[in-house]
Amino acid sequence: FMTTIINGIHRSILSVAIATAMACGNRANIERKEQENVMDMVPIKQKKPLAIVVIDMQDFFLESVNPRELESELPNQIKILEYAQENSIPIYVLEYSGLGGTTERLQKVLHNLPYQTILKTSSDGFLNTGLNDLLRVNNVEQIILMGAYASHCVLATARGALEHGYSIATSLDLIQDPPPLWPHPMDESVKWYASQGNLFLSVDDLITYLDSDALKMGNVFSSFSCE
Repeated sequence: FMTTIINGIHRSILSVAIATAMACGNRANIERKEQENVMDMVPIKQKKPLAIVVIDMQDFFLESVNPRELESELPNQIKILEYAQENSIPIYVLEYSGLGGTTERLQKVLHNLPYQTILKTSSDGFLNTGLNDLLRVNNVEQIILMGAYASHCVLATARGALEHGYSIATSLDLIQDPPPLWPHPMDESVKWYASQGNLFLSVDDLITYLDSDALKMGNVFSSFSCE
């Protein structure tokens, strides 16, 4: 009984902390068949002038992510950052103001790359940040998104990107959610990303897309599950 009370208190505290920072999310297992059904209906749009946008990869948020998931996804994010360097793609790092800097493993990579840090005070990385102006200067049309949380701040920034006329792309191994704290399942976010932009199963699929000038159609999902 006491364990139940303590767990309930812990969950409430974490919920309030994340809500206060206006960044929350959840993770739910997604059946492969459902993913395939989503992607079968979605054409993959053509590549455009790019920018990488890293969202809220701060320890404050990452502490709530499954460590195994985080351990598998950080190397993929690093791979995209290195790809950006090799291909002269601008990198913008969004950080929620007052919650610390980007996690050390990414900082070590970013230290050797040209990038720009942008502080934000809301879920949407476009709101009162100047991000749009910076993207316009570089003639960016498509944004590659990665960060936390997939169902909140990444999603809000993705929506902001569309509102400002950009197209979006991401991969399921570039974005994270914590274990479920709110009733909206991760699969709803997956459906949104798939219907509104280019959503890939893996970072390798994403890089293949970025390396190709051809218009791609069809299902890029093969399988995915959350643990």
